[in-house]
Formats: sequence, structure tokens, C-alpha cells
Amino acid sequence: MALEVLLGYADGYLALVDNYYVYQDLDTKNYFWIPSDMDLTFGSTMFKLEDMWSGNYSTFPGMNIRPLTKQILKVPEFQQTYNHLLLDISNTLVNPDQTYGYISDLVNMISEDVAWDQGLVRAGESIMAEQTPGTSEGDTTSVIEAVLGNAIPGDMDKATAENFASRINATIPFMTAVNGPTGYISLAGVVQWIDAIHQNITKFYSN
Repeated sequence: MALEVLLGYADGYLALVDNYYVYQDLDTKNYFWIPSDMDLTFGSTMFKLEDMWSGNYSTFPGMNIRPLTKQILKVPEFQQTYNHLLLDISNTLVNPDQTYGYISDLVNMISEDVAWDQGLVRAGESIMAEQTPGTSEGDTTSVIEAVLGNAIPGDMDKATAENFASRINATIPFMTAVNGPTGYISLAGVVQWIDAIHQNITKFYSN
């Protein structure tokens, strides 16, 4: 729950009730939570960025309506633990001091491969149009439905979702994607996301 907020997981349990498994170990009687398909993180979203990186976990999409999180947060001890985890992980891991060196090293390592990849013909450029026959250029509703099926939630921001659909085949310069701003309301730069969530978490808990 803490990492879904801190990483801006827009396609997980909280936001879309999606991309997770629960494994029960019958010997230990423990349950293990397994997230998957984490491409929509670090500021790639169909929900308002302001709600996702506000620092106040109650504004994160789905937080107040998912059965599991609602029940967990009703228990004072669990709620206290959750607040502690959010602040502690932000202070020790999801913050500029801890991540910038790693991001810089990763950027240096893959820059040549990114340049090579961006020079290739985009084989999947029309993939959304192929999934939605009859889709005209600029028809973002059909693209969103192709991504989400019939699971479009009521708290999804229409403007952000349409922006997400409009950029799905866009080419974004590498360092713009790393640092932001990208020019899209549905996409923050990775560094921009980390800056915002850390600053807002710190400000929220200091108040």
C-alpha cells in the first residue's frame, strides 16, 4: 500500500483493482501480496497527478473505496504503521538524495541503447488502432477502452485519461522522460515524480 502511493502505481490494486496476485502459504498460514505489470508508475498515469503525489495518501485514487485498504485503515495500529511506512520509505528510499546517483548511473549505462532503439522503425505504432477497428485518429475514447476494457473507474480524470491516450505512441526525448516536465498532464519525468512525492510527503507529515 505504501509503495503503490510512493511509486505512483496507476494500474495496481488501489487505482484500478488490477495487476496483483495473492498467494496463500498453507504451511505457514501467511498471505503474500505480489504486484505485477508496473509500467504505469513514477508519473505515468490516467489519474490526476495532483491527487497521486499530494503527500496525503487519502487523495490517492481508490484509497478510500478498496475493501482491503478500507478495512486495514480502520485499525488504529495498522493506520499508524501505514503512516510510519510512508514517511520512513520516503525518507530512506524514495527521495532525491537516495535515487539521483542511481538514476544518473542508469541513464549513462543505457543512453546508447536508447538512442539505438529510438532510431528503429516503430513496429507497433498503430497497435491501438489495430485493437480498436474503426478508430479514427484522435479518437481517444476507443484507445482508453482498448487499454482498460470495461473497467473505467468513476474517479478517473477524463482530461488526464484522454491525454494518456493521445501520447501512447508519442516519442518523448530520453532526458525529458527522465527529468520532466514532459508537456503531458498524464506523464511526469521520473526525477520530477520523485521530487514531488518526497517533498509533498515531507510537507504533509510535518504539518
